[in-house]
Order: sequence, then C-alpha cells, then structure tokens
Amino acid sequence: MGTPQLNIKDAEATRLVRELTELTGETQTEAVRKALHERLDREKAERETKAARTTEEKRREFEKVWRKIKKIQARIRRTGFADKTFTDHDLYDENGLPK
Repeated sequence: MGTPQLNIKDAEATRLVRELTELTGETQTEAVRKALHERLDREKAERETKAARTTEEKRREFEKVWRKIKKIQARIRRTGFADKTFTDHDLYDENGLPK
C-alpha cells in the first residue's frame, strides 16, 4: 500500500499554498500540515470555550428556575394545601387494595 494522497483541485488553494511556501521556505506538505494543525487547535479551543460557556449558561438558568420553584413551594406550604393532600395510607388499606 502506497503513501496516502491528498489531491486538491482548487486554484485558490494551490495559489495560497504556493504563496505560503514562498514566504516560509516550507514544503507544500509542511505548510498544509502546519496550517491544518493550527486550524484544528483553534477549532478545538473555540468549541471547548463554547461548551464551557454553555455549561455556565445552563447552570445559571437552572438556578433561576430553581429559585422560582422554591418560591412556589414556600407559597404552597403557607396555604396549608400540602398538609391536606392524600397519601397512599389514605387511599389504600394494609393489603394495598383501594379503600
């Protein structure tokens, strides 16, 4: 099995690689490899940052909703409604059958 090949048939890509190799003195393969590594590193870093930001946003949203839930729970407790609800003992006998 031979060496893997990458054949890019795009005039602008070819022009950019040639321009870059003239500036750096690298081979086309080195220039493409280095450019791909740099781009890949940037993409990974951006995605990690976005994931971290998304996690933080989710945490803030959860805390906001949780505060609302706590307020609703406190309001229900004040009404005494929770003390008047049925439990399994109210609905079923000792054998698990409906009363």
